[in-house]
Amino acid sequence: MDLRFGKQNYSSDKFSVEKAYETVVEDDVFDLNDDAGDDVVRVDAQFDNLFVSVSTDLEAEGSPSSGGNKSADLFVSTSVGDLDLMAAYQNYQAAGSDSVSAWGVGVEYDAGFATFGADYGFMDDTAEVYKLVTAFPIAETTKVALGIKNRDEEAGDDVTGWYANVTYKFPQQKGVSMFAEIGDNDADDTDPGFLVGMQMKF
Repeated sequence: MDLRFGKQNYSSDKFSVEKAYETVVEDDVFDLNDDAGDDVVRVDAQFDNLFVSVSTDLEAEGSPSSGGNKSADLFVSTSVGDLDLMAAYQNYQAAGSDSVSAWGVGVEYDAGFATFGADYGFMDDTAEVYKLVTAFPIAETTKVALGIKNRDEEAGDDVTGWYANVTYKFPQQKGVSMFAEIGDNDADDTDPGFLVGMQMKF
């Protein structure tokens, strides 16, 4: 069990099947609210095949940096054979506003030659977001990911985006990779974007 206090992500931030480097539409429904805080208490626990994370933001009582926002979050994941399952819940209250609840469910399937993922999230009286993604190797050191996202707001906006990226991992430096990505969405006044970079994991 891991207990942490301080500036960190909420438990719900672990939810997503996302494989994009830069978002073309919000990553998931929880990103419509805050996904981190300065005074967060978070507990992560692994029970055999079940992972559970719970967090609460203590900035609720008025830390100037938070503006008085509150959040309580839960994330749960497990594996069944080649399936990875996840679920998350958040109750969020911005300062001076009513609280709003959001939840999400997701699944990833490893077919051997490729992985396939989907998730869906819903926020009360606000929006719903879904994502579909697949990733597959084209060489021992190179993987391609393709994805599509949709955000449908009750206020009327309905935005769909897509992305494609390729990642090359250096054979002798497993934590070092280079990537390139292109993506776009159908919102007004937007154009396709292209990204290249290097990533190092320690």
